[in-house]
Amino acid sequence: MRKTRDDAKSQTGDYAVLDNAKKACSRVYAVFDEQGNTVFSNVLKYRKGEVVYLTAAKLYSSAYTNTESKTITGEYYLYDGKELNGRYRVTVKSDYCGNTPVWKYVTGYVDKSGMR
Repeated sequence: MRKTRDDAKSQTGDYAVLDNAKKACSRVYAVFDEQGNTVFSNVLKYRKGEVVYLTAAKLYSSAYTNTESKTITGEYYLYDGKELNGRYRVTVKSDYCGNTPVWKYVTGYVDKSGMR
């Protein structure tokens, strides 16, 4: 398991059983075979409805404010999968993704770096 095929320093395991590697694979890693081919990827795709896991993530009221509203932890969903100023809109239910008006369904904005 590595972040990329060529990033040997990021390797976190060497598994003989593919299912074990898949179970251990976090959202920023992929599983490669001996030839460097990707055999499994759990990397976040940043698509509408994608589940993101947040731990003490700073929540903002907009993509452009520097003042955080609060911090949030838990399972959230990407509202539309569109990056705005390095942030994504999140919501608490998958059914809310893409619904309008935005203010009614979006919980807030989180930095891309805080998602996993």
